[in-house]
Amino acid sequence: MTSSDEFRRFVRASGGVCTRVGALAHGMSERQFRTGSANGEWVRYRGVWILTTTNPSPRTVTRAALLRAGPDARLTGNSALFEYGLDLGVGPVTISVPESTSRRISGAVLLRDRDRLEKTHSVNGMLVMSRSRSIVDALRLAPANIGLSILDEVLRRGWTTATELEQWCERLRTHRGLPALRARLADAQSGTLAESERHLKRLMERAGLRGWVFNAEIRSATDELLGVGDCVHFTLKIVVEVDGWAWHTDRQRFQRDRDRQNALVHAGWMVLRFTWLDLIDHPDRVIASIRRAITQANSTSVQVRRQIVDDIDQNLPT
Repeated sequence: MTSSDEFRRFVRASGGVCTRVGALAHGMSERQFRTGSANGEWVRYRGVWILTTTNPSPRTVTRAALLRAGPDARLTGNSALFEYGLDLGVGPVTISVPESTSRRISGAVLLRDRDRLEKTHSVNGMLVMSRSRSIVDALRLAPANIGLSILDEVLRRGWTTATELEQWCERLRTHRGLPALRARLADAQSGTLAESERHLKRLMERAGLRGWVFNAEIRSATDELLGVGDCVHFTLKIVVEVDGWAWHTDRQRFQRDRDRQNALVHAGWMVLRFTWLDLIDHPDRVIASIRRAITQANSTSVQVRRQIVDDIDQNLPT
């Protein structure tokens, strides 16, 4: 085997990227390096080398940034979640590095981390932070609306729990982005879902939907409390509920919600349920569903009124 063959095998095993030091350590001479670079067999990218015959991909870019960040670097945030199997879209490579790291890498976000004690993992040949830690980093760096979508998805998959997230917030309490995340955790755990209601209200106002009351008590004809609806139309007897992410993590609350929904349906109410992901990613579907419910309720109301008129007519003296 020639030194060039050894180098190619080494780079392919490394996912198509290497450093100059690594290449020279695996049999590549300075002259061969210059020749390969001149004929385009490998190219320099952000301080490392990429073998062009390996069909570079977005993952190749991630490997290059991680290698450039140094031996103690670990993927975290969205980049780590992608390797775990959750694609959150294109964005900068997010890397955890020791607090003492001073270098910068174009196209990458370096999180200088004071807490480096947890066990790291190897996924697809790259070192990554744990899944739960990566989730926290993704959430604290994301805009509020994107963070809520991420939160909804990771909880739906069972990748974390409210308790685990709170523990990480306490452990990383001095890191940026955590106050907002802790506030959302507190809102969701208290059951207020204030943020979801505000978002739903804005959607409905933009759509021109009127006559709705938020956080309203719903009572039966005998004044029995049936529940408190997130969004209620008393005339049409429609309730719109938004299941916040804490809903996924509490079995008792899940059971209470189901009991309440059954009581409302038995009392003649129509109940629509949406998730945070629906509000953020599919607002048009949410509004269309509410409009269909309004049409159905109006149709039912007309039929009831006609039936009442018919009954009165039949009972009038001739």
